Amino acid sequence: MIAPFHPEEITGMDTCLRKQLIVTCSKSYVMIWNYKEGKFLLAYKITSSNEQGCTSVAFHPSGFHFIACVGDKLLVMKVLSKSIAEQHSLTLKNCKEVRFSNGGQFFAVGVSCYTYVYDFYTLTCPSNQQCKGHTGRIQEIEWFQDDSGFSDAC
Repeated sequence: MIAPFHPEEITGMDTCLRKQLIVTCSKSYVMIWNYKEGKFLLAYKITSSNEQGCTSVAFHPSGFHFIACVGDKLLVMKVLSKSIAEQHSLTLKNCKEVRFSNGGQFFAVGVSCYTYVYDFYTLTCPSNQQCKGHTGRIQEIEWFQDDSGFSDAC
C-alpha cells in the first residue's frame, strides 16, 4: 500500500473482493484502502474509553458496511462516498473477533470463550445461535463456503 500508513500498530484487517477494498484497524483508527489502485480512501477516528481500542474489523461482502470490535462495543459502520458513519452500536464485552458470512446475511462475533451469530439485517442473536463451551479465547472465525456453518479456533 502507498502512504499514508497507520499511525499505530494494525490490529485487524479484512477484504471486500467485490469492490477491491481493504479495511484495517488500529487502536484509534479504522482505514479503508483500494488495493487495486494502491490508494488510501477513508479514515475513521475511534473514540473509546477502553485502552484496547479497535481489535478486529470485518467488511460486508457488498462493501457498503463493516463491523468493528471496539472495547465493549460492536460498531456497525456505513461506508459513504466521502466518509464513514456509525449506523448501530451493540454492547458486547471483550469482543475480539468478527467475521461476516459469505452472503453477508450473518456475522459471527468471538467474545471471550463464546461465539455469537447475529442476523445482519435485524441485529438479533437468537439463543440457538450462541456457541458456548470453548476452552480458550476465540481467535479466528471462518465460515463454510455455503454459509451453513462456521469453524472457530481458540
